[in-house]
Amino acid sequence: MPKSCLAARVNVLTTKVGRYRALSEQTDLLNAIQEQDGRVNLSWGSNTIIQVAAGYADVAIEFAKGFATYDILPGLYIGLKTGLTILDLDGNPLTTKLDIDKLFAAFRRDAQHPQRTPFIAAKDPALAEQVLRLLKRS
Repeated sequence: MPKSCLAARVNVLTTKVGRYRALSEQTDLLNAIQEQDGRVNLSWGSNTIIQVAAGYADVAIEFAKGFATYDILPGLYIGLKTGLTILDLDGNPLTTKLDIDKLFAAFRRDAQHPQRTPFIAAKDPALAEQVLRLLKRS
């Protein structure tokens, strides 16, 4: 049964130290998770979303940098097919529809810095909205 509050298992993308630091600065989010005796899972790539779709986690977030389009698409596709709520950090739903010209224009400008998508994915829409409200954005 998916959680509708932060007594949840929260997947956070982590690879480099900067992402750990970004998470440590999210004190409102971390305090809310701790108050509800929730858990933070450190995960990677589209697996963060797929674990929510499979029921191994309740919410997945990537707010520090965003996923490159080619990294988010597998998880986004599976997540949407399984009914997850997947939002950008402005609260807008994400879709698998791509602006191919924009995507490749960004790649041609700088292949080392592709277009990136931050997101929140949850089985329960209220949980996605709660996480969105708690995230501090700089």
